[in-house]
Amino acid sequence: MLASTGGLGVAVLGLETGTHALFSDTEAEGDTLATGTWADHHAVFTRNGDLKSVREGIAVIDPGQAGVDAVGSTTLELGGNYAIPFHDGTDGLQYVDHTGSASQLATGSTTVDNQKTILASGSYNGSPTSVFYPDGDQSAIYRVARDESEPTMVRALGNGVGAVLGPGDVDGDGTVELTYVDSSAIVRYIKPNDSTEYRVGGVGANNNVAVGSPAEFSTYGVRFPIVDGSNNPALMDYQGNKTTLTSAEPAKKTCVSGLDVDLDGAVEHVFVHTDDKLAYVDDIGGEERIETLTDDAGDPITTIDSKRGVQ
Repeated sequence: MLASTGGLGVAVLGLETGTHALFSDTEAEGDTLATGTWADHHAVFTRNGDLKSVREGIAVIDPGQAGVDAVGSTTLELGGNYAIPFHDGTDGLQYVDHTGSASQLATGSTTVDNQKTILASGSYNGSPTSVFYPDGDQSAIYRVARDESEPTMVRALGNGVGAVLGPGDVDGDGTVELTYVDSSAIVRYIKPNDSTEYRVGGVGANNNVAVGSPAEFSTYGVRFPIVDGSNNPALMDYQGNKTTLTSAEPAKKTCVSGLDVDLDGAVEHVFVHTDDKLAYVDDIGGEERIETLTDDAGDPITTIDSKRGVQ
């Protein structure tokens, strides 16, 4: 089972629909933040390096953070309200909360890898809810919680680490694993008190690593959403077996996400289309059709940065 609720995948602990926040689902992009009702399952992306989030049928939310070079999925746990962990080249590792305020996370003497990478949030091996990140030389995973003054090394890794996908029980053994992408674009996971770096399978890394945090998909169970070698949205299990969801070759090889982005109660495979729009595979395990993510005006979400993809 996943370590999250609401279909947000294992890297995030679930948000609840109707949570009151200062991000408004009714404000137009670029407007000032105003009191409103936040609904969960937002996709996180950047446009020209500016942090954004959206779900089907609402205006794009702009938290006002620019120069972003790495992002993680939405989380409720860093400050008790909607928040997005991110990294920028000026202020380092931070999260932006429901008020639009960015707070620093203490990375101490460590550096944060900011090239072809993903951040993750959650709890692993008894840790407090933390942001997990690969260090700058891609040799170890670190984590830091909101109120901690120093980061903690989770594990130094013989195969390196380029992105952290997050914690969850991906192999169904009842133990929460920590999943990541090594420095050779191989998805792996580790277990508490076990030195093995378990191999899942390779993914593309043209724009960014073409994988997302594992999530529970209808019919298939817990899988990693990926973009396969033919630019198709696909799912990969913990043994590296891949299931292609479409033959239309619509996806860019960059980060993807498993989210219930249209709030229908089922997790979709959300990806960056080759035309730089946000799209998703709907009805997974059924017709598995491609849909374009649209805002409150019915317009597609466009001009997505391939370097960050979607979380």
